[in-house]
Amino acid sequence: MLSRITPPIRSLREIVYEYLRRQMNEGQLLPGSFFNLKEVSQALKISTTPLREALVQLESEGFVTIFPRRGAVVNALSLKQIRNIYQLIGALEGSVLLEVAERLSPERIEMMAVINDRMMERLKGGEISEYLELNLQFHGGFLDLSENEELLHQLAIYKQRLYEFPRNEHLVMAWEEKNHQEHEDLVEALRRGDFQGGAHVIRDVHWSFQVQEPYVRSYYALHLEVLEKLRSEGEGALVGEIPGWP
Repeated sequence: MLSRITPPIRSLREIVYEYLRRQMNEGQLLPGSFFNLKEVSQALKISTTPLREALVQLESEGFVTIFPRRGAVVNALSLKQIRNIYQLIGALEGSVLLEVAERLSPERIEMMAVINDRMMERLKGGEISEYLELNLQFHGGFLDLSENEELLHQLAIYKQRLYEFPRNEHLVMAWEEKNHQEHEDLVEALRRGDFQGGAHVIRDVHWSFQVQEPYVRSYYALHLEVLEKLRSEGEGALVGEIPGWP
């Protein structure tokens, strides 16, 4: 008889961490926003200890900066930081592609091609959330074969810093069409067994800040417009209780 499997119990720190991440993702905590730890802990009806622990983790990941005895601020990205993150993602994804090359089956490569076509369908249909999710699945076609959990975790953090806080679904269509073509170029290199060529596409084109800079600037110009609109509607603040916590 199989024993009942009970889900792991999450600590309050983990719950607070996930809650703060969700607040940033939804634009309730905007880049540049300062919040007082005591006020937030009172609003959430928790002590400052799990809040501080969650913020320490967020600071280690680059999302916030803590000011002792004052509070914390949600970090905004500078163009230099974006350039640095692009370089890091390109290097990491390129290295993973070469690492897993022998395990990239023809079936998996064709799956990536199908996902890329579905991405374009969703883009043309205005289904942006689905499009963004498929984009992650496309890259997962080779990233998921890696056993380097630390590397994959860091990649996820970098991508979240670029695109998720808050999430911006106002896309630059010319960039996304270029993105689709680069995905096709990658798939074609993999079909030929040219894994060095595939790594070149990922590292030196797809995640090259120099190549992508005009589109990056256009995208973040739109992003800043979205942030200003959110601020004009009332700068985000933590209110209410943490969902799922008694």
